[in-house]
Amino acid sequence: MDCMSDATVCPGKISGTLCAMASKSYTHRAVIAAALAEGKSVIENALDSNDTAATIEAMQILGAKINRHGKKLVKITGIDIHKAFAKEPINCRNSGSTMRFLISLLVLARRASVLDAYEGLRKRPMGPVIDALATVRIDSNGGYPPLKINPGKLPKVIKIGGNLSSQFITGLLFALPLEKSDSGIIITTELESKPYIDITLDILKAFGIKVKHTNDCKKLEIAGGQTYTPRKYRIHSDFSGMAFPLVAGAIAGNVTVTGVTFKTKQGDRKIIGILKRMGADIRLDKTKGSIAVSNRNALKAVKIDAGDIPDLVPVLAVACAYARGRSVIYNAGRLRIKESDRLKAIADGLKKMGVRVIEKPDSLEIGGDGRLNGAVVESYGDHRIAMALAVAALGAEGKTTIKGAECVAKSYPQFFEDLKKLGVAIEVEK
Repeated sequence: MDCMSDATVCPGKISGTLCAMASKSYTHRAVIAAALAEGKSVIENALDSNDTAATIEAMQILGAKINRHGKKLVKITGIDIHKAFAKEPINCRNSGSTMRFLISLLVLARRASVLDAYEGLRKRPMGPVIDALATVRIDSNGGYPPLKINPGKLPKVIKIGGNLSSQFITGLLFALPLEKSDSGIIITTELESKPYIDITLDILKAFGIKVKHTNDCKKLEIAGGQTYTPRKYRIHSDFSGMAFPLVAGAIAGNVTVTGVTFKTKQGDRKIIGILKRMGADIRLDKTKGSIAVSNRNALKAVKIDAGDIPDLVPVLAVACAYARGRSVIYNAGRLRIKESDRLKAIADGLKKMGVRVIEKPDSLEIGGDGRLNGAVVESYGDHRIAMALAVAALGAEGKTTIKGAECVAKSYPQFFEDLKKLGVAIEVEK
């Protein structure tokens, strides 16, 4: 579907079973950890998407040998980052994770490195980590990409805010164990999206890296002189991606997702509890690893704190549009600097479909009654907006056309194919 331009989704009852996709968050991190381990690693069930491809290409440019065997198996021979250097500029495409994970790591490389990106990512700020690494020379476009990162030493104590992006902190956690000296990270604000730090710590532990930290992860202590250990690692299923078919089932039919990893650090596993609070008919089988959702029950309005689950906001906004009453999604201001201004983008799309939405600086108020109209809506080049509006279309009166729907390849390339498996009629304009 990469060459698709627009997708028109026809409403109707859906039914079927899908296999859970692999986690983008875990795939990014496992690829980097394996590439930093001197030896051979195997990553099973790796996600094949535009974003994860950007991370794989970046580590290859740094000298790691990475080969795919089928779509889900990746074999990696790692590098010594202190001897490595980027042989050419690294194009992170539109993957903010790739860029933010690599900034601190490239300080340890043998030569200066350039991180560049597509236009969308060039508009996303990198200033917080540049400021935190004040002793290192990082040339930028006023705190935005492209970046030129010069070799140097990372500060022994790094103070950084945790309210803009946890990805900067993940990047520091990848790099600091490879310094000779012990170091520490102090989070100077509230830490939002803490589950993503938990995922990073989970991966680091799996690859032999030890980090001491407080329960709230606002203070982290990292011993220097550590080494990454090569290993075989299986990627967890992805609750961020799984949320779309689960919400689809709750509003338009019956959906079962198999291959679910219930024991995971992903904050987006909260989608289960949120749908339960909304009254959805949802059944878990932890023995078989499956989740089944149906629209047997009417959804009810809820209040949702988005602080730890920003990626769920677009599809939860859709669920709220189908719930009776006034729902509020709050603590969501950071969504304005994602691939799009996600609060504005999802509000605009739902308004065009007839939903009452009040957009505030860090929240959305959604007056749901379950009556949506088909419309022509914009993805704004944002994968999660495109997928959320496709789900919204399933229960609408009339067809919905999503402009620029090819952006789903960033995280969930088979999204529209999966909808077709559920019986959805989709017209594609290339």
